[in-house]
Amino acid sequence: MAIFSGAEMWQAETISVALLYTPLIAETHVPDKVYEQARQHFSEQELVDLTLAVVAINGWNRIAISFRLEPGTYQPAPSRKPPEEH
Repeated sequence: MAIFSGAEMWQAETISVALLYTPLIAETHVPDKVYEQARQHFSEQELVDLTLAVVAINGWNRIAISFRLEPGTYQPAPSRKPPEEH
């Protein structure tokens, strides 16, 4: 049996709420009950940041899937030297 301190229990609950909230953003909609749970654990700014992070990651995933990109195969282009000034 795990014993949590108050802070650890709050953190575990916050993580659980985030894990419940995040897939709903990308897949369907966030029901009022889930939104209210999230607001109990996150400030308005934190919830905005979390939502935007999920939207950005989901958007990049959609692009990668559309272009048939294989995970782990990305290689950045070599950096170019800026032209020399005369």
